[in-house]
Amino acid sequence: MCDISKSHDEINLVLNKMSPVLDNRQMIKLNKVLDDLFHESEEMIPKSSQELLDSFIATKRLEGRLEQTLDLYRRTVERMLSKFDKNVCVFSTEDVRDYLADYQKSRY
Repeated sequence: MCDISKSHDEINLVLNKMSPVLDNRQMIKLNKVLDDLFHESEEMIPKSSQELLDSFIATKRLEGRLEQTLDLYRRTVERMLSKFDKNVCVFSTEDVRDYLADYQKSRY
């Protein structure tokens, strides 16, 4: 279940940081969007990196990817996930760049 006080604080933090660049109408819309996102039902929010990976693989399977390709995708993503001690939802672009740079160095 979501921690309502924490999500409220996070929403306020985002709103405060965006206030210099957004007008009132935009701030109201941003507040509504963030509020909706933070208060979605728990069932709609994937619980783990593994669930997200399973969903990704299922989507690629529906797109017609070969099982060999799906296995490669799964192994590659699982290897990357094992390098981080956090949920994939909080990965940053920098995390992925660092991982790919390290991976490239290890391959050559």
